[in-house]
Amino acid sequence: MTSATAPVIEPAADPALPVLLNPSAVHQDGRIRYQVRDGERIRVLAVTVTATVRALVALAGLGPLPAAALTAELGGRLAGPDAAAQAVRAGLRSGLLVPAGPGGPPAPPSRPGTGAAALRHTLARPPAGYERAFGDLAAVARLCAVFDRGHDTRALLTVAFTDRFGAGGRANLADEAADLLGVAQRRARMLGSAASDEFGPADGSLGGLLRLRAEARRVLDRRLRATADGPVALEPGLLEELAAGLPQRFAEPPVGYRVLVRPQDGWVEVLAYEAAGRTSDPEPGEAGQRIRVLAHPERPMVRSAAADRAPMASADWCRVALVHDEESDTLTLHDGDGRPFLVRCTPTGQPESLPAPLGVAAWLSGAGRVLLDPYAATVAGLRAADPSATGFDLPRLTSGRVVLGRGGRLPADPGAAAGAQPGSPASPVWLVDCDGAAR
Repeated sequence: MTSATAPVIEPAADPALPVLLNPSAVHQDGRIRYQVRDGERIRVLAVTVTATVRALVALAGLGPLPAAALTAELGGRLAGPDAAAQAVRAGLRSGLLVPAGPGGPPAPPSRPGTGAAALRHTLARPPAGYERAFGDLAAVARLCAVFDRGHDTRALLTVAFTDRFGAGGRANLADEAADLLGVAQRRARMLGSAASDEFGPADGSLGGLLRLRAEARRVLDRRLRATADGPVALEPGLLEELAAGLPQRFAEPPVGYRVLVRPQDGWVEVLAYEAAGRTSDPEPGEAGQRIRVLAHPERPMVRSAAADRAPMASADWCRVALVHDEESDTLTLHDGDGRPFLVRCTPTGQPESLPAPLGVAAWLSGAGRVLLDPYAATVAGLRAADPSATGFDLPRLTSGRVVLGRGGRLPADPGAAAGAQPGSPASPVWLVDCDGAAR
């Protein structure tokens, strides 16, 4: 790992220097690729993933960590402190590791998002005129639970873990997260009715979830195809019925869902869905309100959800353990003192955008995106029936006072309208926190 332009920083000379993994680092085909600045140019470097690199990346991804703390943690995983110090120095020289804070690397490119266009404060109740729409959003949240891919990932992570460490096993999160997540992601791409039995929990719940999802798609498709023209109105009760068969593994504990909506004249139009995890605690004075409008932050963060302590520091994450609970057949997070805990992900938190250990922690705590596209089955059927068509007309789809889909003309090329956002960019955007628990 060498680079003539990366700063040379000796941890022994400044043990308090906070360092972290280069934000541009990407694990791909057995190598870590990352960017370093060379004058006015950006160079792309790569390093082969060895046992040393794997351990270094896993710990530095939790950063920023003081160089001395990183070296000490790494020394416990390698052949002593000398090898660890050498690895940290090499990482800093090559630019794989970078200083945190002033003088550190430029921030990675920001992802498109609504950001400052959203509300900046929390409301304890729906705005006047939107009470009915927010009530109908609760039914939408029930259906979100069926299409929450976090259920799949948590089930696959649990099986991958018990395959490796056995029922009731225990392992260090930072050391094992990348491998476990890689197994879960590969298996997720192969999921089907047969593979769910092979890769999923022994209780068959993953297969049950996939069948429930398929049935929900079929029902939505039938309703859409039955209407020759004009809007299609789905009763909110129908959405709750479609979610009623959710296997118990995925129904308990309840998970909330955040729905990004555009309000207009007492209606709300859905723009995106995401799982909020177990983070929807009532604000002081709310007395259990189950629907709130939240601020829409600029970037995801993960922090400890334990009420009796401050957010966990990066060094604390080095000692977090994954523990399999045999009674519930689930994975739990334990801190360095052996106490179970959850993490809170801010709105728009996407586990796949986080370092593997934090991503696994976020998945296990219930956060992630929801793949609910009510037109998916209908569009697939239309494309199969007429491959030469230049486009398809889709009806407006509503449920109560919620617009699930604007409808209109969809190009035959799936990528033709990529990135298009309905409505005026100047329109207000709300991120609504909905309780998705079955009632």
